[in-house]
Amino acid sequence: MPYPVLPDQPSSAASTAISDGTTATQKLAIDASGRLTLIPNSSINNAQVSGTAISVNAGNRDAGTQRYIEAGNSTSTVTQVASSASDVSILAANANKKGTIFFNDSTAILYLLYGTGTASLTNYSVQIPAKALFEDPLHYTGGFHGIWSAANGFVYCTEVS
Repeated sequence: MPYPVLPDQPSSAASTAISDGTTATQKLAIDASGRLTLIPNSSINNAQVSGTAISVNAGNRDAGTQRYIEAGNSTSTVTQVASSASDVSILAANANKKGTIFFNDSTAILYLLYGTGTASLTNYSVQIPAKALFEDPLHYTGGFHGIWSAANGFVYCTEVS
């Protein structure tokens, strides 16, 4: 078993340049010593690697559904919001939002609230420390509110859509 591939793990692939100017794509696996290696003479589903979704069988992972890579996003907008010791709207809802990154450019903690409620030092979703970055792992499309432990600096919000 020189190239174990666990059934619950996503498969990966690598492209290799060939001397005639073309490329070959092969599967990657972890070998017996724990190193990442190319599987010789293996083929991959090029549509899967290029970002095309492929439906196989009834949609059950065990029945053969293939994972796919989502195509990249093309637009980002950076918004600067001044810190405040009272609730402030940081970012409006956007149904097209794919992701959000917040950088707390302040010496105070930012208490970030998902949703339209009133942020406070006791009503928040995430604490973002001073001079720290937070990437929304939920890809939440709703709005954000915030409050700082002291008003100084800004939060920079990068919204990707």
